[in-house]
Amino acid sequence: MKTTKKRCKQLLRDIEGQAGELAMLTDGLSLLSELHTLARRVLELANTLTLQTEDLKKKHYLSALISSEALGELAEIADTDAASQLEDRLFAANADSPVASDRFFQELLEKIDARFARLTDAIQDLLHLAELDPDREDD
Repeated sequence: MKTTKKRCKQLLRDIEGQAGELAMLTDGLSLLSELHTLARRVLELANTLTLQTEDLKKKHYLSALISSEALGELAEIADTDAASQLEDRLFAANADSPVASDRFFQELLEKIDARFARLTDAIQDLLHLAELDPDREDD
């Protein structure tokens, strides 16, 4: 069985991957600029956590992870409903558009929603591991 540290590191890689995909998907789309910025921020935060904890021993890893401001910001992002906010914004901007455009936006929203859900699930899993590890030793 993998240690909590290894599982957290894998989740950070997953978060980086999901955020990177979301950033690529939304790059250059003006209506999706806020989501693009959010995805880039998540990528930066995950990179920050990786750098802050990469050389730490297992004994100190979770304490450093939990006390990191980057993890706190990721928690706030995971608690937002960015996909629904984006959906509302896109449908408002698209109120007078033809049916084909509506279908495009719906398909795009489904893709974004699926990626964002995987991203927030990975963040929640990381938070859960960091907070509930029975082997955690706080200094």
